Amino acid sequence: MSAQIMVVDDDQEMRQLISITLLRYGYEVLEAAGGRQALAEIAQKPPDLLILDVMMPDLNGLQVMRQLKLNRETISIPVIMLSAKCQEEDIAIMMQSGADACLPKPFSLRDLIHCIEQILSGQDMHASRG
Repeated sequence: MSAQIMVVDDDQEMRQLISITLLRYGYEVLEAAGGRQALAEIAQKPPDLLILDVMMPDLNGLQVMRQLKLNRETISIPVIMLSAKCQEEDIAIMMQSGADACLPKPFSLRDLIHCIEQILSGQDMHASRG
């Protein structure tokens, strides 16, 4: 059975690009256009991994991740943060909040797949790529 990955980004084109790529690699894909929608869907069926944009209008990615990390049912969901803001201090905040990895936008789809594969195989990412 393939891993189920949720892609959360308010940018529809970005969401679709990531989703199509994940489907090509054999993953099951769920999509959410914002933080509130993501939290509602995760409450129904938690994914195996979450790809989460930081800057979104309703709830930003950090707010979503913090809520997930406070819940026993969702604390262990690995999270890859996507952000246009990946300075050292931004990365530190994301990692301290519970992110497993941070990819700066724009990012390589190959880097994203590599990151996903490492996390799902149990390798400790806890670093940013960029």
